[in-house]
Amino acid sequence: MATPDRQLPDSLSLKDAYLAAYYLIERYSERFHHSDEGVVLLVAYMHPLPNRYNDTEIASADPQYWEEWEIAVEKALREGLPPSR
Repeated sequence: MATPDRQLPDSLSLKDAYLAAYYLIERYSERFHHSDEGVVLLVAYMHPLPNRYNDTEIASADPQYWEEWEIAVEKALREGLPPSR
């Protein structure tokens, strides 16, 4: 479910979805500086659940992470591949 101020496509290519996932995890790791523990928490926060307001959509266990996902999708669509490290 996109937040009202974001215009995101209903579907992504395999490449764009991969990049969005990368940007989401990168953003999370920069914020929390945890290693394996951080990834475990990220997966718990992102756990998909039925959206209680719309049964055709999903929600994340922690609603903040759905917005983080939208930010990652926007970045993937806007920037494409990240610079080499």
